[in-house]
Amino acid sequence: DTQNVTTATADKAAADAVVASNTQSGLNMTVKNDIGYNNAPPVFIGNTTLTTTVSQINQNWGSGGPANTYADDFQVKFDGQITSTTTGNIQFYAPADDGVKLYLDNNLVINDWYDKGGGGSVSNPVAFTANTPKAITLYFYENGGGANVQLQWNKGNGWQVVPSTAFSRSSATQAQLDAASA
Repeated sequence: DTQNVTTATADKAAADAVVASNTQSGLNMTVKNDIGYNNAPPVFIGNTTLTTTVSQINQNWGSGGPANTYADDFQVKFDGQITSTTTGNIQFYAPADDGVKLYLDNNLVINDWYDKGGGGSVSNPVAFTANTPKAITLYFYENGGGANVQLQWNKGNGWQVVPSTAFSRSSATQAQLDAASA
């Protein structure tokens, strides 16, 4: 039915406008303690100890951890959007001590959810369209010893830490999104 399609399209456009007007640079970062696991813990469990924003995924806590968190036995969730200024296939690499899971548009592209002292896997190529954001969620856990995580990409010209200009997040509340599509 044409009227339903028109209404759905208008609702999506209104919600997109709310998100666009509430877009900020950087990523959301949420930290949880996850005491009691000797290896890879269940993904993102525990008590939230910190909620903040970061400009990029390039964290090195040494033998410590984020503020208000234990030095070991914690998890971090980075989420927001990632945008490339070019169209093409991009590979990702997330070296970390310890485990990482990387999702782009809700698709798991790196699954290194195990104890390791660094390094990691390279994703298969992911298709990007210039200036079209993709949802990004990266989970990281620290079990013991050093604590660091980084996200790099290769757009065909070598590996680079993904720059802060590629990341954004929406500060739109669910109530704002609901009102826009009501």
